Amino acid sequence: MSEQLSVSIEYPHGVTDNAALVTPLGADRYRLDLDPIWSMMTDTNEQLRELPNFGDTIEAAVLTPGALKFLKVVVRAKLRRLELFVPPEVAESAGLRVILAKVEAMGGHWELVFNAILIVCVPDASPYDPTEDIERIVGGG
Repeated sequence: MSEQLSVSIEYPHGVTDNAALVTPLGADRYRLDLDPIWSMMTDTNEQLRELPNFGDTIEAAVLTPGALKFLKVVVRAKLRRLELFVPPEVAESAGLRVILAKVEAMGGHWELVFNAILIVCVPDASPYDPTEDIERIVGGG
C-alpha cells in the first residue's frame, strides 16, 4: 500500500484544503484520510453533496508537487458522517473516549478539530448511531 501524503487540494467554489492527508492509489486516484470541514467552507447543501469526505476515493490532477486539483469523487466510502460541536471538557472526557473506541472497533473513524468540532464516520452497515450517546455526555448525563 502507498504511504500517506500531506498535500493541499484545490476544490471548486474557491475552497482549498491546505492540510489534506491522502493515500495515492495510482492513476490520479487518492483516498482522503482526513475529513475536510465542509460546513465551515461551503455555502449550500448542493456544494456539500459534490465534495468528498473521509475515506472517499477521488480523482485529482497534480498541480505541483504536494498540490492537487480535485476533479471528482470516484467512489464514496460507505460511511455515515455526523458533525457535532462539543465543549472542551467533553472532548477530553473518558465517556467520549469510550464512544470513540466503539466507533474505531467497528471500522469507523473520528476526528476532533480545534478541540471543539467532532466528526464521526460510522460504517453504513452498522446500526450504531453515536449521536444520542455523545449528546448525553454533552448534556452531562
